[in-house]
Amino acid sequence: MLTDIAAFGGLIVKTDGANDATFTIYDSTTASGTLLAPESFAVPGTAGLWTFSVDPPLRAANGIYVDLACAGNVWYMVLYDRG
Repeated sequence: MLTDIAAFGGLIVKTDGANDATFTIYDSTTASGTLLAPESFAVPGTAGLWTFSVDPPLRAANGIYVDLACAGNVWYMVLYDRG
Protein backbone atom coordinates (compact mmCIF):
# COMPACT_ATOMS: atom_id res chain seq x y z
CA MET A 1 0.00 0.00 0.00
CA LEU A 2 1.38 3.40 -1.01
CA THR A 3 1.21 6.28 1.39
CA ASP A 4 1.15 9.93 0.43
CA ILE A 5 4.56 11.55 0.55
CA ALA A 6 3.48 15.04 -0.50
CA ALA A 7 0.52 17.26 -1.24
CA PHE A 8 0.63 19.71 -4.16
CA GLY A 9 -0.99 23.04 -3.29
CA GLY A 10 -0.16 25.12 -6.36
CA LEU A 11 2.38 27.34 -8.10
CA ILE A 12 3.50 30.93 -7.99
CA VAL A 13 4.86 31.96 -11.38
CA LYS A 14 6.74 35.06 -12.57
CA THR A 15 7.11 35.38 -16.34
CA ASP A 16 9.61 37.43 -18.31
CA GLY A 17 6.78 39.56 -19.72
CA ALA A 18 6.93 38.07 -23.21
CA ASN A 19 7.13 34.27 -23.38
CA ASP A 20 4.32 31.87 -22.47
CA ALA A 21 5.14 29.02 -20.09
CA THR A 22 3.49 25.59 -20.15
CA PHE A 23 3.43 23.47 -16.99
CA THR A 24 2.70 19.78 -16.54
CA ILE A 25 2.59 18.40 -12.98
CA TYR A 26 3.23 14.71 -12.29
CA ASP A 27 2.87 12.41 -9.28
CA SER A 28 6.39 11.19 -9.92
CA THR A 29 10.09 12.00 -9.66
CA THR A 30 10.36 12.24 -13.46
CA ALA A 31 8.39 13.75 -16.35
CA SER A 32 6.23 10.66 -16.80
CA GLY A 33 3.53 8.72 -15.05
CA THR A 34 0.33 9.94 -13.43
CA LEU A 35 -0.64 13.58 -13.85
CA LEU A 36 -1.49 15.45 -10.64
CA ALA A 37 -3.26 18.27 -12.48
CA PRO A 38 -5.69 16.90 -15.08
CA GLU A 39 -3.77 18.40 -18.01
CA SER A 40 -0.97 20.78 -18.92
CA PHE A 41 -1.74 24.45 -18.56
CA ALA A 42 -0.23 27.60 -20.04
CA VAL A 43 0.65 30.84 -18.30
CA PRO A 44 0.64 33.86 -20.64
CA GLY A 45 4.02 35.57 -20.79
CA THR A 46 2.32 38.91 -20.33
CA ALA A 47 0.82 37.79 -16.99
CA GLY A 48 3.85 39.00 -15.02
CA LEU A 49 2.94 37.40 -11.69
CA TRP A 50 0.49 34.49 -11.73
CA THR A 51 -0.78 32.03 -9.12
CA PHE A 52 -2.42 28.63 -9.39
CA SER A 53 -3.76 26.94 -6.27
CA VAL A 54 -5.81 23.88 -5.42
CA ASP A 55 -7.86 23.38 -2.29
CA PRO A 56 -7.75 20.77 -0.97
CA PRO A 57 -4.19 20.00 -2.09
CA LEU A 58 -3.65 17.15 -4.57
CA ARG A 59 -2.18 14.12 -2.85
CA ALA A 60 0.98 12.60 -4.35
CA ALA A 61 2.13 9.07 -3.57
CA ASN A 62 5.43 9.19 -5.49
CA GLY A 63 6.58 12.82 -5.41
CA ILE A 64 5.88 16.05 -7.26
CA TYR A 65 7.57 16.73 -10.59
CA VAL A 66 6.98 19.98 -12.47
CA ASP A 67 7.76 19.89 -16.20
CA LEU A 68 8.18 23.38 -17.68
CA ALA A 69 8.36 24.43 -21.32
CA CYS A 70 9.20 28.07 -22.09
CA ALA A 71 11.19 29.83 -24.82
CA GLY A 72 12.28 32.61 -22.44
CA ASN A 73 12.77 32.98 -18.72
CA VAL A 74 10.27 32.02 -16.05
CA TRP A 75 10.61 31.64 -12.31
CA TYR A 76 8.27 29.52 -10.23
CA MET A 77 7.75 28.25 -6.71
CA VAL A 78 5.93 25.01 -5.91
CA LEU A 79 3.54 25.16 -2.97
CA TYR A 80 3.51 21.79 -1.24
CA ASP A 81 3.36 20.01 2.08
CA ARG A 82 5.38 16.94 2.94
CA GLY A 83 3.25 13.95 3.83
